[in-house]
Amino acid sequence: MNTPKRIMVVDDETDFQRLFSIILSKEGHEIVVASNGRQCLDLVEGQNFDLIILDVHMPVMDGYETIKRLRQFKKFKYTPIIFLTGVGTSPQDIDAGYLLGGNEYWTKPISVEELIVRVRSVLRIAEAEKQMRKLQQAFYSMVVHDLRNPIGAILGFTDLLLEDKDILTKDHFEMISEINRADIHLLKIVKDLMELSQFESGEYLLHRHPVDLKEIVNEVSERVKVMRIQKNIAVDIQTGIITPLNVDPDRFAEVFENLFDNALRFTPVNGRISVMAENIFSQHASDAHSVRIEITDTGSGIPEDELPTLFDKNRIMIPKFRKAESRTGLGLVICREIIEAHGGTIGVESVVGKGSKFIITLPV
Repeated sequence: MNTPKRIMVVDDETDFQRLFSIILSKEGHEIVVASNGRQCLDLVEGQNFDLIILDVHMPVMDGYETIKRLRQFKKFKYTPIIFLTGVGTSPQDIDAGYLLGGNEYWTKPISVEELIVRVRSVLRIAEAEKQMRKLQQAFYSMVVHDLRNPIGAILGFTDLLLEDKDILTKDHFEMISEINRADIHLLKIVKDLMELSQFESGEYLLHRHPVDLKEIVNEVSERVKVMRIQKNIAVDIQTGIITPLNVDPDRFAEVFENLFDNALRFTPVNGRISVMAENIFSQHASDAHSVRIEITDTGSGIPEDELPTLFDKNRIMIPKFRKAESRTGLGLVICREIIEAHGGTIGVESVVGKGSKFIITLPV
C-alpha cells in the first residue's frame, strides 16, 4: 500500500490538470493544481509537497523559471520536480531541464499506466533518499556527541589549570593556553559540523521573534572585545532607526559572530570594522520591505577567484584552500544557511589589500 503524498500539477491545460488529478487521486494522493509558474509559487508559500509535476511551456511564467524559484526554497531542496512537455524535447531542452534541478523529463502524451508507474517510482526513490539523509543525520549526531564529551573535558581541565597560573612555570602556562585555544577551535568545528548536518537534513528550526539589530551587534562586539583590544581594531556601528527584524536571535547573532571573527583575523593592527544598516523601500510603499546590512573591514581582502565559491562548503575540500590560511572554514557556509533560512541573501564585495564588505538583505 502506497503512502498518500501531496502532489502539485502545474499545467496551463485544464484537460491535463483534470486527468492527472483523477488518476493520481485514485492512487490516494492529495492533488493541488496550478495553471502557471506564478500561481505555483503563490500556492507553495506555507505548504509542502512531495512531488511537483511541472509543464515547461506556460503563460506568465514558464517551467524553467519556475524551477529556478522553487529550488531557492529550502523546503524544496530535495523535492522531486518532473518536467512535462509536449514540445521542445530536443536534447538541449532536456539537458537544460536537468541542469536547472529537474529530476526527470517526461513527454506528452503519457498513458495512464505509465503515469502511475513513473510517479510510484519517483516517490519511492525520493523516500529512500529521505531515509538515507535521516541515517546520515543520526550518524553525524552520534559522532558529534562522542567528540563533544572529551573535547569538553579537555576544555574544563585546561580552564582549571589556567586559573592556578601562579603554580605553573611560564612555559607550562603557555603550553596549556595553546591547548585551551586549540580545544576551543576544535569545539567550534564540531558544533559547525552538527549545525551544517541539520541544514542538510532539512531539520533546522528557527525560533523567531522581533529583535533590535543594534543590541545583537553590540552583544557580539563585546564577545570579541579581547581580540579587538589586542589588535587595536575600532568598531563603528551605524544602524540608525530600522524596522525590528523577525529573526532567531541566537542564530542571527551567530552570523555576526562568524563575520566579526573573520574580519578580526584578516584585519591588521589599527584597522577598522564598520556595521551599517538601513531600511529598503519599494518605489510606491511607505513601509520598508527589507533591511540591508553591511559589515565592512579594512583587512587583506579576498582574491577575485575565491569570491564565487566563498559560501560553498565544497570549497574546503579543494587542496589549495584547505592548506592555506584563508576564509575556508564552515563559518561562512553557516552564515549563508542561516540567512537563507530567514528568507534573506548574503553576498560579498572585496578588493585585495583594501578590505571586504559582506552584504546581508533580510525581508521585514
